[in-house]
Amino acid sequence: MAKKRTKNEKEQYVMICPKCKSPDVCMDKSNPLQPVIGLPTNYICNNCKFKGFNFPEIKASKVKKVQKEINGSKRDNDKKEKPLSVDTAYGDFIVRAVWKISAPIILLLGIFLLFSIPFLGIVIAVVGIIMLYFAYIKK
Repeated sequence: MAKKRTKNEKEQYVMICPKCKSPDVCMDKSNPLQPVIGLPTNYICNNCKFKGFNFPEIKASKVKKVQKEINGSKRDNDKKEKPLSVDTAYGDFIVRAVWKISAPIILLLGIFLLFSIPFLGIVIAVVGIIMLYFAYIKK
């Protein structure tokens, strides 16, 4: 018989990897400017090294059941196997492309503003230099 939950008890949710269904997921901290600039949080699976922005959350009590279903599922060898998950990561290419276009524009804007509003021009120019560094130099 299932135990009734009280209103004060909250269900715990965990992120799972969309590829291997492992709950061993952590935030990718390879880009130090990610939280500062407001980019979406990138996650990485420690089991299969899959990176992405969208990792589904399921109830902690259902993790074993999901892993059992994936590992125990029987597939027909005659049919083409469909992937279990879809790669929904969009930031690897698009974010770099936007930065490569906007970084020189921001730097030029900062240099232009140096003549009229010096403090704001310096700040914007420094942001442009940092963006240029991450867009062109650091891979």
